[in-house]
Amino acid sequence: MSFKFSGVTRAAVVALVLAGGFGTRVCGQDPLDKAFDTVPVAQRAQLVRSLRTLIDYEKTRQYDKVFDLLYKGQQAGDQNPTRESYSATRQKTSVHHGTIKEFVPIMVVDVTLKDGDPITYRVTGHATVESKTHTIKKEMTLFAKLENDTWRFSELTDSYFDYSKR
Repeated sequence: MSFKFSGVTRAAVVALVLAGGFGTRVCGQDPLDKAFDTVPVAQRAQLVRSLRTLIDYEKTRQYDKVFDLLYKGQQAGDQNPTRESYSATRQKTSVHHGTIKEFVPIMVVDVTLKDGDPITYRVTGHATVESKTHTIKKEMTLFAKLENDTWRFSELTDSYFDYSKR
């Protein structure tokens, strides 16, 4: 099968390919994005993008950047950690507890307490955690809170319930 393109169409196709238009996942195209159906469309893409950024920072152990995405009071360790102390603590604990290598959301639940509170979601997903000696697959949860038009997160923690077994 072959296609014939006019000069203008060929230029448009080349520009689209160079811009990364093919192969780019858009929220709603992937079955896993179904987990985000509870999030209003106006907020969904930004939440997915911000969550992917957080997970990328976790994967690459850029804990100083993770710190910047957490909402106040969600940093482990010190009561008022600095960016540097948080990063140092996470580097040390990742040796024993492992590093998040993958997080695939499976369920998003609105847990906003009352009108006027920041919109808050509990995001549960399948995680792959890698340590020096082994790789573990488990279910983990975090909270996403919309503060001043920016998504902030809690740290990923082990889920209380394993929804994948239901």
